[in-house]
Amino acid sequence: MNKEQILKMSRQENKNKDLHAKEIENKYASIAGAVMAILSCIFFASEIIFNGRQNYGFYALIAVYDAILFFGKGIRLKQKTSIISGIIWGILAIGLILAYFYYLVKNSTIR
Repeated sequence: MNKEQILKMSRQENKNKDLHAKEIENKYASIAGAVMAILSCIFFASEIIFNGRQNYGFYALIAVYDAILFFGKGIRLKQKTSIISGIIWGILAIGLILAYFYYLVKNSTIR
């Protein structure tokens, strides 16, 4: 295979894809996930300190984000470890969502 054939195949493979934009999007998705995790921890701690209650909704958001991220990556790239991570995060997300609604109903002032 010569250089021209390789370049032609590469252009066809990457047709209508801006690889630089995709790389930037991935970088900022990681940053957004980290910021979301930090803010969730701050909000969770604030809820305990000021209201004396736990709000599992903050952690549920992180778990849902990670479940979608890992599961989607695993399916798209056919990576078993990412699929398994996505399933584990999904189970955790469901548990946290159920805990959130349980405590919401339990502490409700509406009777």
